[in-house]
Amino acid sequence: MRARRRFGQNFLRDENIIAAIIVAISPAANDKIIEIGPGDGALTKHLLTSQASVTAIEIDRDCASLLRQKFSGNHLNLLVNDVLREDFSQFGDSIRLVGNLPYNISTPFLLKMSDENKCIKDAHLMLQKEVGERLCAPIGSAAYGRLSVSVGRLFATKLLLEAPPSAFAPSPKVQSAMLMFTPLKNPPPWSPTAEKVLRAAFQSRRKTLANALKSFAPDWFTAPVHGLRRAETLSALDFSRLAAHIENPP
Repeated sequence: MRARRRFGQNFLRDENIIAAIIVAISPAANDKIIEIGPGDGALTKHLLTSQASVTAIEIDRDCASLLRQKFSGNHLNLLVNDVLREDFSQFGDSIRLVGNLPYNISTPFLLKMSDENKCIKDAHLMLQKEVGERLCAPIGSAAYGRLSVSVGRLFATKLLLEAPPSAFAPSPKVQSAMLMFTPLKNPPPWSPTAEKVLRAAFQSRRKTLANALKSFAPDWFTAPVHGLRRAETLSALDFSRLAAHIENPP
């Protein structure tokens, strides 16, 4: 297959990395796997071998045509569509997401995955390494940001393996990493106010919370966090508590 730049395609070619990914996923016969952007089927063939129920979502019609030919007798459910337009709840509960994501949809996909987290059992996603580091960043670090909180409030993240540019065709200009996402059992409560506070705080991350959140007018004398702190020092639970304080002042 010829990769298309407009779809951000970089086909996975390194068989050792492919094997390591399949071991990490450990697909089983009763699994409901949704593969995002299967491309020419480098992972798909191994997922189907496990006898799992596999649905592949591919936006490229040429790739979709190739997949139909390669796996015509393997009961592959193929959807030709933009994954950002698909509703994951249509696949039922406990779905497992797998994908070598195009870098240009990584952030919107992660936010979509967070919005639709209730039907997800886990996810194994190949991302740009820099994005992976942001997702796994500890509180207080330079890499910790809005995406870290937005995804981290719902999922535990773990970096499983790294992949050099040479593992793909064409080779990207950046390092890649496979991450595992596991839903948290008791995520903090979240409201539209919490989302607005999170966005405002990180838009002015160099400012103290007291300056960054002036428009919300919290009572800093009774707030659950100190107004002199900065956004990167707050956990998702801190943002949740601060939003609740703003919504229901003492």
